[in-house]
Amino acid sequence: MNDVCSVFALFSVVLIGLFILAGSALAQTASPGELERAISALREDYARRGFRNHQLKTLEEDVETCLRLLDDDGVFRDLRQQEAGFREDGSYEIASHAKQRKLEHISAISWNRIWKIADHFRGKPADDEPEARRKLLRAIAHYADWETSRPDGRFRFHISCFATPTAAGNTYFALMPLMEAVEAGHETDREAVAAYDGLRAVAMQAWTQPRREDETDKNPVQIERFRHHVWWVGGNGLTYRPVFQIAVMLNRPDMIDVLVEVAHRSISTTTYNTWDTAFWEEGMTIDGLGWGHGRQSLVFGYPFDGTNAALAIIMQLRGTPWERPLPEEAVGWLMNLLRGTSWAWYRDYLPPMFDRYNMSYEQSTQPRDHKGKRLAEFLLRSFDESLSDEQRQELIWYARSAAKGGQFTDDPPVPDQYTGVRYFWNNDLLAVKNRRWHLLVNMSSARTHGLESAYPFAAGFNFFTTDGQAMFQRSGNAHGRALGASDLTQLPGITAREEVQPLQPVTNWNGYPSKHPLAGGVASGDDGCAGFVFEKINAHTDSADFEGEANPGIYGVVAAKSYFVLGDTVVALGAGIRDKHFRRFGGRIRTSVEQTLWSDDVTVTDGTGSRVIAYTDRPEPFQFEADLSGSSAETLQVHHDGFTYAVLPEQTGDRVELSLERRDADWNRLSDVNTKTSTPAAENMLQISIDHGENPKNASYGYVVRFDESRREIAQDQMPVVLANTPEVQAVASPDGRTMQAVFFSERARLDAGGWEVSVSAPAVVMLQATDTGWRITASDPLQLPEPPPLKVTVTHQAGGETRSGQATLDLPQMPWAGSQAQQEIVLR
Repeated sequence: MNDVCSVFALFSVVLIGLFILAGSALAQTASPGELERAISALREDYARRGFRNHQLKTLEEDVETCLRLLDDDGVFRDLRQQEAGFREDGSYEIASHAKQRKLEHISAISWNRIWKIADHFRGKPADDEPEARRKLLRAIAHYADWETSRPDGRFRFHISCFATPTAAGNTYFALMPLMEAVEAGHETDREAVAAYDGLRAVAMQAWTQPRREDETDKNPVQIERFRHHVWWVGGNGLTYRPVFQIAVMLNRPDMIDVLVEVAHRSISTTTYNTWDTAFWEEGMTIDGLGWGHGRQSLVFGYPFDGTNAALAIIMQLRGTPWERPLPEEAVGWLMNLLRGTSWAWYRDYLPPMFDRYNMSYEQSTQPRDHKGKRLAEFLLRSFDESLSDEQRQELIWYARSAAKGGQFTDDPPVPDQYTGVRYFWNNDLLAVKNRRWHLLVNMSSARTHGLESAYPFAAGFNFFTTDGQAMFQRSGNAHGRALGASDLTQLPGITAREEVQPLQPVTNWNGYPSKHPLAGGVASGDDGCAGFVFEKINAHTDSADFEGEANPGIYGVVAAKSYFVLGDTVVALGAGIRDKHFRRFGGRIRTSVEQTLWSDDVTVTDGTGSRVIAYTDRPEPFQFEADLSGSSAETLQVHHDGFTYAVLPEQTGDRVELSLERRDADWNRLSDVNTKTSTPAAENMLQISIDHGENPKNASYGYVVRFDESRREIAQDQMPVVLANTPEVQAVASPDGRTMQAVFFSERARLDAGGWEVSVSAPAVVMLQATDTGWRITASDPLQLPEPPPLKVTVTHQAGGETRSGQATLDLPQMPWAGSQAQQEIVLR
């Protein structure tokens, strides 16, 4: 281990030790009476109001129906035959996912009914409806045995650790006078004692199920129980499991000790290089976004849910011996998360690339619940004393901005944190945001995972979501609305094989990233660039071995891809495009320039002059092709919805296809969740594709996208200059030559164009911006080495027989900031 890794690991160990000592100190300094009174107050609160009552609303049956179905022996009449059948055929005792999934619904239904009936008795006299109460006690004992006697295994996830403990805890608190009488030994009735024991056993499953098959199974009440396992971090660890409420129910100060430590330490960050040493490998990433279910951008699920639950635990323990202030560093990380995630939203919509429900019609087309707004309001309401004046004002602005459109572009307190260009190096994401338009480019690398598919209950077709998908938008939801009618092998910005056979939906919890480690970017003001080497693998198996997979044709396409932002103009380049599996699968390889809703008149310029091709009020189907392989081929420009798309013939040399049509929409195919709502049968669609043909050999492309509502053609003197487009280096310069951007895929590459020569000592993403005295160089390490060597950037300019040169040596950020950018100014002499 290198010195930096060693120091960071040692620091983590010391920090963990200090937290453990702090927790122990609490237990030592607080008297048993103080701890007892603190827990008693929490118990009384839950006895009055319960917790997670919204979950009970999913049970459509009313309490009268539940009681009517409950027989005298505590068995629900409509479940009796199923229970007996599973017992008789041996299914109940078989430790298999298939068998246990069939019978776990009995636990889910029965325990929600028990909760419903118990809630009916909350706060009522103990002698109220004695026969119904007696049946309830029998039901608790019966279904506690049904649930806790089942075999252990991975199948005990969700129902056993989330649902039934929540129902058991609420049932306990609804019946707390009786339960406390049993605890005190004042109530010895056999059925009451059996119900008490059953509730405790089911509730404890929040801490025990599913088994991790490690040392923490012997003693789940420890900090390590909540680390290094997808079931026990983020939302899965603190939010969906009612671990805090069950600790209170069980009257366990030692459990609360553990949860205090977990809550405080979870408000921290993770990175690729600190994956093994960070407190949570999922959660807030140091670049301002977040990971969930491994290293994938489930930003607004597990990371936010886990953070909110941690803060809720900290807040609920105020005024108790467990109270501890929120450290300044933790507030800083929370601000970092809010600032970073604001780049994903646009006009109250979340583009369909951050969530496994991204192919849900309602989530893709309706304004989303803004978790950032809720977190900002939570901090203002409950942690005001931990905020500086500047943070307080920023959070007020943040909550107000989220409430009125979610763009976060109107007079932000810290402008460069909310508008312009930003690169998120832990998530391989390039973002552009301003008042007028928005762009997200979702790349991938061997360091990250793709976006999961979880068919049938969530999206089943996230095969290409992180292949360089580039969403240009103004409305915020055009790409989401288009998904039902989209060709999924042509998501905008990606290079992929056409659908040679119908894609099959899958469940893949890790998605499909690139096998290559190179992905990086830089940003400064309104300029920035990023690039990656793409070749798809299955992150679940960490390979491209497609034998036995449902969709083998998604593999085999290789490309070096990059994106360059110069104000309102974006250049996309690709090179080295080839098909490794042409003999096996065939099919054309295509790059999608755009695929979105046809929502505006379309104008095409192909060298013969501008003309309106299609009107939205008269949506006649239209097909257009342009062959860019000839030496005299003109730049093809298409204008739609404020964006002009210009395909560059000198970089492309292939056929370009424009399609305007009304296309059938099949939302039900994407996810079963769409069968529960009304979805459109068809959509008007615009698609621009570059056809590289079958079995391309080192094919390339280049296109420009400019935001300009005037519909003016991009004149030649306004076009960025492509300096290089090869598998080794891709680079552009602004029309005035004052900005140069390059992605060096190899340290052997040299950029040589127009009298300029630029070389680097290692693979790098580099941007040069002219200053009054020279050049400002912004660079990053796209390999994210934990301790990258200094990067040498050499710049030479020849003009009028004079040669001027300069060299900058940039000390690149090291872990945990490896992958972020460094800047330095040089003067050519």
